[in-house]
Amino acid sequence: MKPAILLVFLMLGLLHCNRHESSNEYVHAIKRWQEKRNQELRDTTGWLALEGLYWLKEGRHPFGSSSDQTYVFPKDFPAYAGFFELNASGEMTISLKDPSFEVMVNEQLITTTTRLEPDYPGPPTLMRHYKWLFYPISRSEGKAIRLINTQSQKLKQFSGMEFFPIDPDWKIPARFEAFDTLKTLAVPTVLGSMRAEPWPGNLVFSYQGTTYKLAPTSNPADKEWFIVFSDQSNGNTTYGGGRFLYVQQPDSSGNTILDFNQAYSPPCLFSIHATCPLPPAVNRLPFEIPAGEKADLENH
Repeated sequence: MKPAILLVFLMLGLLHCNRHESSNEYVHAIKRWQEKRNQELRDTTGWLALEGLYWLKEGRHPFGSSSDQTYVFPKDFPAYAGFFELNASGEMTISLKDPSFEVMVNEQLITTTTRLEPDYPGPPTLMRHYKWLFYPISRSEGKAIRLINTQSQKLKQFSGMEFFPIDPDWKIPARFEAFDTLKTLAVPTVLGSMRAEPWPGNLVFSYQGTTYKLAPTSNPADKEWFIVFSDQSNGNTTYGGGRFLYVQQPDSSGNTILDFNQAYSPPCLFSIHATCPLPPAVNRLPFEIPAGEKADLENH
């Protein structure tokens, strides 16, 4: 074989090896992402452990396991545990009524009325009693107390999420088309409300020769941009309320990647007490995306 021809074959062989190695690295990276996702769901303070959500009314109202309380907690709680108070300016406090009901905040027992900080801008005030963890949240719909059962049966029975086969073809280049000024996108929620989210522009991509757009709801300076989208797999092999996807902030040329192998289910798949956003109309794709996280719809 002539030296020039041999050199060509060697170069082609090296190119094939590099592509194969790159593909293997990508598959391993997605598998690590999948493992991390399952680890997060196994966390005793995660979505599988969410068992309650109590929207606070303005004023001072009692909570406990008794059915005559404003906020009826699980039977593990005292019948008349104490009070949550929400004032006109949105400030929240907790005070206890039953001296035998011990609540820890930062490893210290609550003995007096304690101010509660919500999860936004965060971090929230974490209160713990036995296996129960509860903390305040702030949403456009109002203020609420979220309740976590760290010994949830769902946690004990969880065997891990299923995923579609990893397919590099679903790692799709996208181009950012920025608006002249930051807009606001109306995003529906499972609560029946609409949330106003920052909308910097659209991520434009091609699939099977057709151009599509997805709207991220993020501030331009965020390192990762958030997308709530739906596709034709929803309600069949994936959650009916759409899926979530994070993408890297576009580079200086406006380029980024939509890696649908990292699409995952909203918290509402795991608990009726979550407050999930739903895909806005601009993010409803008319084709199936068999990539990323599946949903066992019979068991959720």
